[in-house]
Amino acid sequence: MTALTRESLESTLDDHQLAIMQLEGDIKQVVGQIDRKIKQAPNLAGGDALYRGIFAGEYEARDAGLFILAVTGATPDIRDKAAKEFSQYGRAMSTTDSSTGGALVPIEFSNRIKRLVEEHGVFARRAFPMPMTGDQTVFLKQVGDVTVFLLTEGAAGEDSELGWERVLLQSKEYGTLVFYPRSLADDSAADVAELVFRSIAWAFGNKIDNIAFLGDGSAAYFGIQGIVPKLISINGIDDGGGLVLGSGNLWSELVLTDFEAVQGRLPEYPGMEPRWYCSRAFYYNVMVKLMLASGGTTATEIAQASQKMFLGDPVEIVNVMPRVEGNSQVACLYGDLSIAATFGLRREMTMEASKEYKFAERQVTVLGTMRPAISIEDLGTDADAGPIVGLITQAA
Repeated sequence: MTALTRESLESTLDDHQLAIMQLEGDIKQVVGQIDRKIKQAPNLAGGDALYRGIFAGEYEARDAGLFILAVTGATPDIRDKAAKEFSQYGRAMSTTDSSTGGALVPIEFSNRIKRLVEEHGVFARRAFPMPMTGDQTVFLKQVGDVTVFLLTEGAAGEDSELGWERVLLQSKEYGTLVFYPRSLADDSAADVAELVFRSIAWAFGNKIDNIAFLGDGSAAYFGIQGIVPKLISINGIDDGGGLVLGSGNLWSELVLTDFEAVQGRLPEYPGMEPRWYCSRAFYYNVMVKLMLASGGTTATEIAQASQKMFLGDPVEIVNVMPRVEGNSQVACLYGDLSIAATFGLRREMTMEASKEYKFAERQVTVLGTMRPAISIEDLGTDADAGPIVGLITQAA
């Protein structure tokens, strides 16, 4: 056994002290890097410090960036540090060191995503909102009215009763993938939050509109038939029921009386708030031209209008509606979506992340999921229009 000398003990102690100093220096460097990355989260304001992103303000953007970083950070240290910063206001979140660690999006961001989905899509904003406590919700919808009769002495009244129809609201899980460079998450988490939330919201809003307005019942539309195909299946491509046949097959052949006929075709419902639903191209190439040609609206009035209007009613721009003319085309819709259709939401958005799925490309994959439900219940019959009617162009 080698005897310990004073010199050997001092040498060993010096080596240990040097190692400790080096370790402390490394720790300070790592912590400094993490702090710098987290402090970069609010850097979405311009030089004039005016925030211009999708969140309510730069502090909300910073928090969203911290949440994204806590879920998708490149290292456990970054994820833990971001989670602690995010939780300093009493909001706890779980971060697991796994390739597909998921997290339920916090309620404030979930609400923001919901608002963004409604901003990017029309159906989720205008259809009747139905709360759902399970994957399926059944509710009753009135389809008939009682009869009023004259009461006379000694005569029995006329029997009548309300008509009811059972409506099944079935939620389905929708998912969308977003990819971004791993280095971007480390350098600017708030920018990633903007990218991820905006992309997911746009995808969900656009898909919901696609299904609700154009769904043909196929797998591409998740087995749902939307408003336009359902109107055609009820009425055919001729005039009748909820469809008004226009003056021609070209947009340039449509005249103001065609749209007035659409308004006249809509039945009156208590509390109804009718709107036009069409693409931006149709609004500016057809409706605005007709307004200018009529002489009742000047170009200045149109330019200064805070809300798009046509024949006294608001216009909703629906990106999935036709943007080019075509034969037998339902070019625009008119009515109240809240009476004709229902939108349910079983579960708000959940976010999961993987750094392995696109490992070779050095990208982080974010999977956003939600469970919405779409139901088109009332479009009338081929004899009597419902709460949504449309203008269809001629076959040729």
